[in-house]
Amino acid sequence: MAPPETSASPTREPRWDPRDVDDLPAAPDGVAPGLPATVEPPTSAPALAEQPVPAAVLSFQVDDAILLLAADGSWRSVPGPSEYGGANLTRDGTRLEVETESGIAVWDLPTGRSTHLPVPTGFRDWDYTTWAWLDHDTLLLDDGNPGGWRVDAQTGVAEQVPYPSGGIGEAIDPDGVVVESRDYPRDPQLTDWAGGERRDADLSHIGRLTPILATSDTVVGTAYQHGPFSVFVVDRADVRVLDTLTLRDHEANYSNGGLTPFAVLDDGTVLLRVAVFGKDFSWRLVAWDPASDDLSLVTHAVGTVTSYAADLLD
Repeated sequence: MAPPETSASPTREPRWDPRDVDDLPAAPDGVAPGLPATVEPPTSAPALAEQPVPAAVLSFQVDDAILLLAADGSWRSVPGPSEYGGANLTRDGTRLEVETESGIAVWDLPTGRSTHLPVPTGFRDWDYTTWAWLDHDTLLLDDGNPGGWRVDAQTGVAEQVPYPSGGIGEAIDPDGVVVESRDYPRDPQLTDWAGGERRDADLSHIGRLTPILATSDTVVGTAYQHGPFSVFVVDRADVRVLDTLTLRDHEANYSNGGLTPFAVLDDGTVLLRVAVFGKDFSWRLVAWDPASDDLSLVTHAVGTVTSYAADLLD
């Protein structure tokens, strides 16, 4: 089957220069109201164990701690992850997993209590072990092998599953379904595990998408194989390109991690994380509305964000 047609082409001129991010108009009040206009984590905050909060919107890595931005604007802290480890909030922001040397700590924000879960029996350690939430009660452990582990976040009971299969980028949709973008040196491909069965689709008409986000109907990611560097919204059913935002990629700063998809809101608005390079590194959240092609500035921020609570952004 021939790949779907795409509006992206090597001759298309870039639509926006991310270096001009601070010249964008402020986002309308209804865009991501759960995010403050400015975010700058403090150097320290009260311990979550001593002062619980109902939920957090964002988590940040600060030295040896994870700082949580609560929905009311206050900050809390928990011990940080192991070296190169991560920390992730559930979609509703009420639970946080923090990777440790031997497993993970699962924090319940409303009570301030934590439970430690060891890695499953049969787990093989590697340099890029990752944990992610499939849903509020279930974690996905990727240990670098074809397939991973579904882990009960309360009991630690685990079962092996065929996903992820070793992609360069992976996303989990709101229903807990894994979607992957194939890694080098193989040809670009999207792997969708909806229904528990593997379904592969050719992405040669776009190029390799990474990193990616997934909704129930679409996949959002960046690619530059056919130029220029662009953000794509792709239909999950047939990998047809629905919308494209072409970008000016100054000195390849943005295709090398300076601009990445951050979140997709319920109305289809895509939030983009855009780095601001200068004496003091900071970043911005930009809202791109594919329906109107409008760009607007949502948040000025500094610090290393590790996760967000998707349900609290709208």
